[in-house]
Amino acid sequence: SEAKPTWYTAVPTMHQAILPRAARNPEQLAEAKLRFIRSSSASLPAQVMAELEATFGCPVIESYGMTEAAHQMASNRLPPGLRKPGSVGASA
Repeated sequence: SEAKPTWYTAVPTMHQAILPRAARNPEQLAEAKLRFIRSSSASLPAQVMAELEATFGCPVIESYGMTEAAHQMASNRLPPGLRKPGSVGASA
C-alpha cells in the first residue's frame, strides 16, 4: 500500500493468476488506482484482456519486445488511441 503503483506489466499466465486473487481481495482492489496494465511475451487471450479491464477499471495494452529492450519495441496505444486485442499495433 505504500508504493501505490500506477501500472504493472506481466505475461498472460501471470495475469490469469492475478485475476482470481484480485476477486478474493476486494479491499486492495478498491485501493488500486492503475492507469494501465501492460501484457507482453505472449499473445493475451481477448477474454483475459476483458476480465482485466473490468476488474481493474483501466485499459490493457499488449506489447512486443525482448528482455534486452524492456519488452517495449511495439505496443498498442493507450485510449483514446485505437487498440486491437491480439495485436501490438502496426509495424514501424
